[in-house]
Amino acid sequence: MSASLGHQYEDVLENAGIPSEKARQLAHTVAELTQKHFLAIAADFEANGFSRCALALRLECNTFFAS
Repeated sequence: MSASLGHQYEDVLENAGIPSEKARQLAHTVAELTQKHFLAIAADFEANGFSRCALALRLECNTFFAS
């Protein structure tokens, strides 16, 4: 299983020279905000009658943002 998206963000930030602890904090914030946006889009899909799209997006969120 690949690393979660948050861990991938952290790796990119560390490779850019950001200290590990700061990279972890930034990655967590970016991942959390991104997940919230995806879930808001899923809610819009649901509200507009695209329940399968909403379900698929929520499932992808669970995969991408797993801890």
